[in-house]
Amino acid sequence: MAVFCLCSASGSPGVTSTVLGLGYQWGGSVTVVEADPSGGNAMLTGMLRGQLVKPGLVELAKAGQAGLLSEGLARLAVPLVDAAGVGIPREILTSDPGQVWATPRLSLVPGSLTFEQAPILTKLWEPLMVGMRSVSASTGVDFLVDAGRLGLQGWPKAIVEAADVTVLCLRSSLREASGAAAWAKKLAAGEFAEHQLRLLLIGDGHPYPVRDIAKEFKVEALGQIPWDPKRARVFSDGAGHGRGFARSGYVAALRAVAQALQKIVHADQVPTRGNSM
Repeated sequence: MAVFCLCSASGSPGVTSTVLGLGYQWGGSVTVVEADPSGGNAMLTGMLRGQLVKPGLVELAKAGQAGLLSEGLARLAVPLVDAAGVGIPREILTSDPGQVWATPRLSLVPGSLTFEQAPILTKLWEPLMVGMRSVSASTGVDFLVDAGRLGLQGWPKAIVEAADVTVLCLRSSLREASGAAAWAKKLAAGEFAEHQLRLLLIGDGHPYPVRDIAKEFKVEALGQIPWDPKRARVFSDGAGHGRGFARSGYVAALRAVAQALQKIVHADQVPTRGNSM
């Protein structure tokens, strides 16, 4: 199976919300890894609303030092969707945080608590990349990595450059496109032969369409996610999704991007049914 990495060059285009949204639309088992070095445990404090306390990447770094990184990945992962593809309610997760779930379809490895932990994580990224590949090969689980903003202290360079597919996320303003252009060129010229780069636009046509940015960057576009802050808050802040959420254009776009990502690596083996919340 494969490792997919999402990142941004500047601003806050919505990488974290997009990674979680893709996880829920993934066709098959997937583990989300919050590798943003800026800290804050955005996924636990955001979508899970701070109701679950769980060790994150610093503990994983300690497991790696003891030669137990693969085991640490499994132990620290928070299950979000069970083996049947049904979302696990927050109340159940928080009432028994130590419960072991058999082969969850979607799980989360939380990030660091603070940016001050970034130096500790610098030595984690390369062995974590190796560990994810090992787990993926032995279990068939894909990994979706939220790498945050490129170039920050402690950024997961080894994962960004060695993932099977790295997705550069940006909004379509001139400011964000300008900031992303140099990074797109650098990542496209990466040293890993099998590495592939794609663009993902958050908010197509504000003002530039995805096809124009892809042409200018000379990088293939994966697609676009509508700029929809209200629905994105389901993943960024744990907001209620309400009626019609599953049938919205926002979720349809997430599903299409998830399938497009999987097809890059898995060819014709992509299930069309995602996970439910």
